[in-house]
Amino acid sequence: REDLNYRISVDKIEFLQKDEINKLYDNINKFHSVQLTFSNVMQLDEEEKIPISLMSILNFKELKNIILTSNGNLREHLFVENPRSFIGYSDINKSIKETLEDNNLKQYFPYLNNGLTILCDAIEKHKTKKDTYILQYPRIINGCQTTHILYEAFKENISGIDNIKIFAKIIATEDSNELKEKIIFTTNNQNSISKDLQSLNDFLKKLEEFFIGNTNFEIYFERLRGQYSNIHPPYKKIDIENLAKVYISIFFQEPHQMKSNALKKTEKYQRNNKIFNEKDNENKYFFSAILFYWLNKKLINKDLILKSKTMDMHFLLACNLFLESNEIIEIDKKIDFVKNENNIDELFKNVNSFLEQQEYLFERRGFYSGPKTKKMIRAINDTPN
Repeated sequence: REDLNYRISVDKIEFLQKDEINKLYDNINKFHSVQLTFSNVMQLDEEEKIPISLMSILNFKELKNIILTSNGNLREHLFVENPRSFIGYSDINKSIKETLEDNNLKQYFPYLNNGLTILCDAIEKHKTKKDTYILQYPRIINGCQTTHILYEAFKENISGIDNIKIFAKIIATEDSNELKEKIIFTTNNQNSISKDLQSLNDFLKKLEEFFIGNTNFEIYFERLRGQYSNIHPPYKKIDIENLAKVYISIFFQEPHQMKSNALKKTEKYQRNNKIFNEKDNENKYFFSAILFYWLNKKLINKDLILKSKTMDMHFLLACNLFLESNEIIEIDKKIDFVKNENNIDELFKNVNSFLEQQEYLFERRGFYSGPKTKKMIRAINDTPN
């Protein structure tokens, strides 16, 4: 009913729609307020959209007030606007940990580490306490790896951890659009993670929640790099780049475009609002991810042998075309079909047999050719059911 699109109140009981509940839930963390005392602090000049910002040195004892929950766990929502999740013990992260463990080096930690950038909705100077400020809704937008390593060192009770000094830049702005995005981008604008910045796209956050909500088929959308590093086997998760490749291959029927420089090409699709757009149907991405899951599972377990490694995206496009040729058109029906492993086995068998007969695809650079992709599409559409 149309009136259910609006909030209803009966005897002081309010009925909320799904989007309203999501917004209220997201706002819970905005009430997180922290009082910090700094070892050294310099307040920068006020700007129009940045009323207050600080350059400072924090002892880990004080930083714990930001990063820990009341029961001593890491406050994961701190990193909601960080382009990268914790990526585990890479060489750099191992080096950070070794510095914390070395009694001869730990006092030099602020000189050996880039520190943290913390974004807040507001910063208020304490009325009586020196070098003490109240931070409203702090988020760590750069320094996720450092924070996680410090937390691990804290859990292991490394000697002197509370006295470790961390360099911190703390910025207050309520600007929700251009300026905030520029701060996040420039703070993280390094070659090693520049492609992770697209994870801040609002639709991708929505898509992540959509995947989590589909509990009847366990597959994970890794919006942040390293977010699901504990999930095994690896084919149970799909990252932004692979999801884009599969989606473009299936729904734009351009698998040949995904064979070289795929990242640059997918970024172009995104700039033109062709993928990861707010108006897109999440089910299409979910369908793409399920097909990718089955393909990788079957290949890893050697239940499927492809004639060429470069045919993977064409294979997935062909799967979708086979479904449509059998009058499975609606996306919900497609999803129901591919959730069933028996259906997948039959579909993959038929698609693989068909593609192996298309000799033009296996000629030199055949899977890189737009005209040959179109020839394959015509051949599938012209094949009797």
